[in-house]
Amino acid sequence: MKSYSACLLLLLLSSLALSLHAAEAPSGEDHPSDPSHNGTPTPASQLADQVKQITADPDIPDKTKAKLIAAAVQQAISNAIAGTTEPAEILQLTVKLTSIATQAAPRFAAAILQAVTTLPAIAAIAGVQAVIEATVHQAVQFSTQADKPDSANTPQPKHSEFGGNKSDVIVSPSF
Repeated sequence: MKSYSACLLLLLLSSLALSLHAAEAPSGEDHPSDPSHNGTPTPASQLADQVKQITADPDIPDKTKAKLIAAAVQQAISNAIAGTTEPAEILQLTVKLTSIATQAAPRFAAAILQAVTTLPAIAAIAGVQAVIEATVHQAVQFSTQADKPDSANTPQPKHSEFGGNKSDVIVSPSF
């Protein structure tokens, strides 16, 4: 049973990495904000749009936004896993949608985490809490890194020990 759980966890973490990579990609069929090739939006893109609309509305208080986002995430996941009985497939779909929702509204990560882990079909899977927490955490990190400017373009201060400003004095402690 432990090896099955370990394999399931490994599969899910790899699918998380792939879903985050797909969300990072500028174009393609798997990108959550792109419609599929037949012109209809995917459930993932619909969820991302719905969450973004909720967070962008200035007339809705944050507490209500959290409840609306939680309901939208639960509905999207329930629809996506309807008829699916394989735990690995359920978890893979859940990880993808959780990641997309969290990237769309990182401020509401706690509400998304609570909404996902309280779904009966998700809670029934062994070890799911840790996987969903890792998914939410990585999605928040990804979205905050995407908002920051590229650190490679930021000039670094020069230090005299690396050939920088020669007028700086390095003082070593005396014993």
